[in-house]
Amino acid sequence: MCRVSLDISSSGTGYAIYEKDKLTNSGVIHPKGEFAKDRFPEMVKQINTILEQNHPSKIIVEGFYCANSFASVEYILKIHGVVEAWAAMNGVSRVVLPPSSWRKTLGFPTPKKGQPKGTARKEAKQMSILFAGNLLDRAPISDDEADAICLGYAEYILSNEENKCKI
Repeated sequence: MCRVSLDISSSGTGYAIYEKDKLTNSGVIHPKGEFAKDRFPEMVKQINTILEQNHPSKIIVEGFYCANSFASVEYILKIHGVVEAWAAMNGVSRVVLPPSSWRKTLGFPTPKKGQPKGTARKEAKQMSILFAGNLLDRAPISDDEADAICLGYAEYILSNEENKCKI
C-alpha cells in the first residue's frame, strides 16, 4: 500500500513516499520562477509525475494555512485542486490533516498562552526536522521535506488507531 504525503507550497512542495510505515523516498519540488504563476506549471507537472510513478492508494496533504500573500494563497489552492482532481480521477483516497493534528500525533509542542507569535511554529519546524532526520538517517533537505515526512508518518499512526477502534 503506497502512500504519498505532500506539504504543498507555491515555492517548494515537500513529498514523502511510504510503503506502509516504511519511508522509501522523499524530497522537495523547487520549480524555477520568480512568481507563483511562473512556478505553477512545473509544480503541477512534477507532482503529477510523483503520483503517476508511485500509484498511491492514499494521498495525504497538509491542511491549508492562510497567512501568505494572496498570490501564494491562490496558487496553493490551485495545487490542492490538482491533487484532489488526480485522486478523484484515479480512485485514490485523499486525506487532509491540519498541522496541529499531525504535530499533536507526533508529540510536537503546542502553543502556550502568552507565547510570542510564531514561537510554537518555529519549535514545531525544528521538531519536524529532527524527527524526519531520524527516519532518513540524514538531515532533511528542508522543513518542507521534513513536514511531508512527518505528515505521512502521523497519518499512518492515525489510520492504524482508527482501525484498532473498529475491531
